[in-house]
Amino acid sequence: MSKKRDDFQSKYLLKLSLLIKKMKLPEITYPCSSAKISKHLCRKKDVTTTESLLTVVFWDLKNFSSLCDVLKTNSTMLIQFLREFFELARNIICERGGIVDKFLGDRVMAIFGFQNRDHDSSHGAVCAVYAALELREGFKDLESKWVQEWKKHVTQDISLGLKCGINTGHTAIDNIGSKKRAHFTAIGNTVNIASRLADLSESGQIIVSATTGSKIAYQFELRSLGIVNNLKNISGSFEIFNVIEKKKQPNSFYVWMR
Repeated sequence: MSKKRDDFQSKYLLKLSLLIKKMKLPEITYPCSSAKISKHLCRKKDVTTTESLLTVVFWDLKNFSSLCDVLKTNSTMLIQFLREFFELARNIICERGGIVDKFLGDRVMAIFGFQNRDHDSSHGAVCAVYAALELREGFKDLESKWVQEWKKHVTQDISLGLKCGINTGHTAIDNIGSKKRAHFTAIGNTVNIASRLADLSESGQIIVSATTGSKIAYQFELRSLGIVNNLKNISGSFEIFNVIEKKKQPNSFYVWMR
């Protein structure tokens, strides 16, 4: 029975993705990738790789598959919700100096620190966490609005949530597109760890790695979540933290030392 349900969801999500493409949702590449990055992309025809110390963020919608099942006869509403979610995320990421890397189904991937680099990527990490906090608040209003709308059409209870994972580290910056269409993206272990942290997080959580935590602790309240071993095919031990909120009084001495 479970296999039949999984097959049904897979087929439904495939049809949904095709419908999303037909409806022309926003493009993956956005104006918040600066002219400097565009120049970097187009400098050579061949694929080029550079490595930078960046902060990578993943956001993921909790219970999105269940939402697709509940709204299987109201796909247009689902698409409109996704469009508004993506637009909200894009605006916040751009305002905080980040770059929208891509949309992956109901996921958003962004990188921070490429345009405004400093010696240890602290600025990018701080901007990433500010963006995560702002999107968490903005999503609450968006979810509340759409839950009320969905209740007019379905009887099932609908509960979503926004999960977030953030990691900072050396990241490969690559143009993996074709000669006719460049596609700028970040790849590597830093990206994979950020993705796994988003998988680990609960609704409303912003989980950061120890590397990111060390760069933002002077500005944000963090709560240790302990050590996680082997993050889904990534071996090692990883200390992780939950971002609670911005500190009312950041550590000025720490800022001066930096």
